[in-house]
Amino acid sequence: DKLEEGTTVTAILLDFSKAFDCLGHNLLIQKVRAMGVKGMAGKWLASYLEGRSQMVEITYKKNNTIYKTTSTPLPLNRGVPQGSVLGPVLFILFSNDLPRCLEEYCQVILYADDAAMLVAKKEVQDLEITSYVSLSLAKQYCQQNDLVLNEHKTQQLTFGRRNTEAAGLPEIEASYEAKYLGVIIDNKLTWTPHIDQLIKKLSSNTYVI
Repeated sequence: DKLEEGTTVTAILLDFSKAFDCLGHNLLIQKVRAMGVKGMAGKWLASYLEGRSQMVEITYKKNNTIYKTTSTPLPLNRGVPQGSVLGPVLFILFSNDLPRCLEEYCQVILYADDAAMLVAKKEVQDLEITSYVSLSLAKQYCQQNDLVLNEHKTQQLTFGRRNTEAAGLPEIEASYEAKYLGVIIDNKLTWTPHIDQLIKKLSSNTYVI
């Protein structure tokens, strides 16, 4: 709708480094309690996260004999189990307050650890300023919540007739296309790069058959 109105829109696709490993247990429990998850449910969640430890095991062979060496276990006070059903859900609960922190400047779309910030402005200069402020606030949010924003993998796409006039964000890659939630999006919204990729995959699979 914004593009049809002649508005220029920029999308900032945030990349969190080791997102599931960075979640602090105490802060996560505080946020979940603030949402109203208390009592038995709150205690169950706390018990699910607490008391976990990690260690390193090395297997090696010497004189045709296999040996195992294990390090001393260290307690874990952050991170959620990888591959678990609760992992993405806990990250969603943890980052649920991010859109509220940025709602004055941009719209935030969240899907587990995939986050996109959308800024729409009529004037290119306003777009540049608001985009910069939005990214700065996102960085501040990450610092306050012990998340690591990978600026080298974060991408910016700008849409609209004046997209070439908008300056890119410092240290952020300005892209003509980017993959988000498995779909390749280009800055002209032609969907051609995504279709080309599908054709390439289908062609290789057909050749195998």
